[in-house]
Amino acid sequence: MFEGSLYGKGPLPIACWAYVLAEMKPDFGKEQFYVELNPEKVAHAIGKVEEGAVVALIEEFCSPDEKSRNVQQDGRRLVREGQFTYLVVNGAMYNEIKKREAKREQNRLAQQRYRGKPKVVRQADDNEPSWVTADKEERFRKSQSERAHEEAWQIAIREAEAMPPDDVPRGTSPAPNPPSPSASASASPP
Repeated sequence: MFEGSLYGKGPLPIACWAYVLAEMKPDFGKEQFYVELNPEKVAHAIGKVEEGAVVALIEEFCSPDEKSRNVQQDGRRLVREGQFTYLVVNGAMYNEIKKREAKREQNRLAQQRYRGKPKVVRQADDNEPSWVTADKEERFRKSQSERAHEEAWQIAIREAEAMPPDDVPRGTSPAPNPPSPSASASASPP
């Protein structure tokens, strides 16, 4: 925006042009933009500026500019329409830039609100639905995972206890225990 023929002119022209862009108003019937520039008010708004310097700047904005990238009105930025009323030559273009930047800011803020909002998920507990935030859901999943892990260990232990010893090949059953000497003595006839 300030890289064209205003570049290198110092802070005062840039401040004055920024004031013009901030204060311009649309004329909806003509699709043009106008600004009220009272030099005394502009000097006060910019701060510590002589009124004469603002008058000179407004005259410069109204005069042809050979270095301007805009060919409309011979490179003029403003066209005087009344005592303090000026047509902003590229007002529609600057307004479009302002609208795009405002839309980006609006989207950025909406995304920021969306990211900061707690996510709501539905969780069924004992056939009674309840609404919880995502962090509670995460804690629930972790505790559920820990319970499943503990149950898996219990199952593995029961299966290991039910398995034959390692010295018996898989697929075969272990040999029956030999009868104890006391059991064989009571079983034999006298």
